[in-house]
Amino acid sequence: MEWFTADGYWWSRLAFQRALAALYLTAFLTAALQFRALLGERGLTPIPRFLARVPFRAAPSLFHFSYSDRRFAAVAWYGVALSAAVLVGCADAVPLWAGVLMWAALWALYLSIVNVGQTWYGFS
Repeated sequence: MEWFTADGYWWSRLAFQRALAALYLTAFLTAALQFRALLGERGLTPIPRFLARVPFRAAPSLFHFSYSDRRFAAVAWYGVALSAAVLVGCADAVPLWAGVLMWAALWALYLSIVNVGQTWYGFS
């Protein structure tokens, strides 16, 4: 695991991680502020109807286990907080396994949002 902490690449690793954290922050903040009108229970394309039609294997998401607008908001705001923490360097201040878990949590939370995002998150 020496390549995780290679000294010669600290600047590029720092720049890439901060840029990715800023991108996650923007994405989670956008989801938190706009989801209710677009995807909420009374939105244009409600998530509950989508979850009733699409199986977990086709669109894996935490929301398949239980959905509510409050839970979506909690996931989005938790993603904002976690990405802000990573942006300011908290992932570098903890042991390697904890930093990896932080990045994995960001990925899983945003994947859950994208996979139920329907038209609003489908750029095909």
